[in-house]
Amino acid sequence: MIVIHVVMGFGVNLVYLVQMRIRSMVVIVFMCLAYTCLAEFGMCWLLHYMKRKSLRDKFNLREDPSCGDCLTTLCCGPCALCQEARFLKQQGKS
Repeated sequence: MIVIHVVMGFGVNLVYLVQMRIRSMVVIVFMCLAYTCLAEFGMCWLLHYMKRKSLRDKFNLREDPSCGDCLTTLCCGPCALCQEARFLKQQGKS
């Protein structure tokens, strides 16, 4: 049940990041399926890490040197998703 909520959070954050076109929706569905498959083997953090890096690149954000994105997505994935969602929500209001 927790995996479903995490995948939904991952997908919602992706929706904020990409422009809404049919092609983008296909990418979002594919990424959510890939995330789910990787979660079965404890490797979903790899996909999350790549998405988090693209978020940083898009908004020109610096990575915290004490605890980088790799460790954040590996050890605190759900918390990182919440942080990203809050940031993206704030960007939408600006």
